[in-house]
Amino acid sequence: MIFFLLYVRLPIQAVLSSPIIRIKKNNKRLRFSTHSRFSENFINPFLNHQGKPNNFRQTTFSGRRRGVIMINKEEALKVVRLLSNSEEKKKFTQTIDVAINLKDLNLKNADDKVDFFDDLPHPVRSAKVCAIVGPELLDQARENADFVITADEIDSYKDKVKEIKKLAKEHDFFVAQANIMPKMAMVFGKILGSRGKMPNPKAGCVLPPKGNLAGLKERFSKKIRIQVKNDLVVHTIIGSEADDEKQLAENLHALVDHLVHHLPKGHNNLKSLYIKKTMGKPVKVI
Repeated sequence: MIFFLLYVRLPIQAVLSSPIIRIKKNNKRLRFSTHSRFSENFINPFLNHQGKPNNFRQTTFSGRRRGVIMINKEEALKVVRLLSNSEEKKKFTQTIDVAINLKDLNLKNADDKVDFFDDLPHPVRSAKVCAIVGPELLDQARENADFVITADEIDSYKDKVKEIKKLAKEHDFFVAQANIMPKMAMVFGKILGSRGKMPNPKAGCVLPPKGNLAGLKERFSKKIRIQVKNDLVVHTIIGSEADDEKQLAENLHALVDHLVHHLPKGHNNLKSLYIKKTMGKPVKVI
């Protein structure tokens, strides 16, 4: 059995268990992969790539650690504040856009595809919702949705392509009652589907006849879709420049954290991350 001797000047609690070293500092847990025997590939968590002692601030903070990209709430807040103070305000409220470049993914492989709906801690927009429902949910829909189409009104939209396109442009989400989905799909499916706005059960857009629509708009104001189509990059928003900086930072941290859990290799599939305002210059985060 090989024993590892860890000597540091700072008070640290370390638990050794091959092949993982677990280190606890300031209530933050870190994990470092090791090997069962010393070799040139052995990773000493207390030394950097130059063989010099690591600064714990650098180790616990985000950034590149031997090819792995991470980000924490403290650094996310620093980035948001830097972005807020970097440019003059425009005459309109700009959104905060995020671009995350990925690597080592084969989109032809089903296991490598990225397409999911994510709920962030705080609203990213004021979501406009169109509800297509039967009599069971009609009263709730009128109270909680921006626009309501009843089951009996669906057929009246068969030849109104322009009106459906207008609805698709004006609304962020469409919800529909489950038992009228087939009828709704025949009339609205072609236009909404091509725009990625067809009611999706994964996003909670397909409602049971006895469902609860309370807080419908609030729920969807926090929901974003993370999707990778042709290029290995994720484009989304985390809010606007009018939002609280801490809330933007928490949204940014949650976005990266949730994305990592949907990637086959976790942090190792992240290549870089940029953040910018609508009309601003991108700032490289990691």
